[in-house]
Amino acid sequence: MSSWPACFFAYIATFDHLVDDARTGETGNLLIYLHYPIIFGISMITVSLNFITLPTAKPNFAVTFLYVGITLLYLGLRCARRYQRPEFQCADGTYGWIVGCLMAGYLLSLVLPSRFSTIVVTAIATLASCAALVRRVYQARNIAS
Repeated sequence: MSSWPACFFAYIATFDHLVDDARTGETGNLLIYLHYPIIFGISMITVSLNFITLPTAKPNFAVTFLYVGITLLYLGLRCARRYQRPEFQCADGTYGWIVGCLMAGYLLSLVLPSRFSTIVVTAIATLASCAALVRRVYQARNIAS
């Protein structure tokens, strides 16, 4: 369950702190609809964390469901990039790092036999993904000042 704070922090940073609310000619409707993949992703993360702890659940299904949920969350955050202030927009390299972290975490989670190791690897992968977003924000702030 330790991946929750990282996912929530990435969401808050993207939708609360980085959105350019001074843009003109925008209704913001797309920004509202971008919450659908994020909500579905968060729901899938919640359900899969419960699946992982159940002894009757198939581990590969639970891990795949978890990483699809995390991917939906970050996909919604990536699509919201166009609404961010220009100085805080993450480059494609940042999202490439996020995809790489999630893919490595997913593959490791499938290979490792323990459910505990799956949770630890997922927490590390989501924390590394969130760190990529935070690093970009700090870089932008240092350049702007």
